[in-house]
Amino acid sequence: MSARFLMFFVILLSLPFNSESQVLEPVRTEIPARIDAPCYYKLLLGERGMLHYYESTDFNEDGKRKWFFSLYDTGFREQWTQSFGLMDGYGLAGSVVTSKYAFMLFSTNTSRKSNQRGYELLRFDARSGTFQLMGSLLPEKAEIQGFTALLNL
Repeated sequence: MSARFLMFFVILLSLPFNSESQVLEPVRTEIPARIDAPCYYKLLLGERGMLHYYESTDFNEDGKRKWFFSLYDTGFREQWTQSFGLMDGYGLAGSVVTSKYAFMLFSTNTSRKSNQRGYELLRFDARSGTFQLMGSLLPEKAEIQGFTALLNL
């Protein structure tokens, strides 16, 4: 019995085995990154893709800090990149995506001492690729506690 097992094992090892490697190239997508930009954010826009954005260290001609926004389609191909100026010292406080728009709320960073306490609400329309900025100053003791879109915009 052990001779038959040994013979079966030797024959099994002598048979050629076909092995094939991966036929398709692996997918690799690189997102350009800046080492001095600590936080990257993303908003999933469903069938419209993804909005990827971050705060830069640069300022525009109006003295506002540049935030860079990139739109990617559902195949993760970059459609465009553009910058938008927001008040210096403001950070992302929240974001909401509705069926038509994406809203991003930026407010005064509480870890920084700032003379101006306020907020800026940035609305992004994925169909047209346009931004609209709204904002105001906050009263002295006011704090932002939450953020949502109430209407089906």
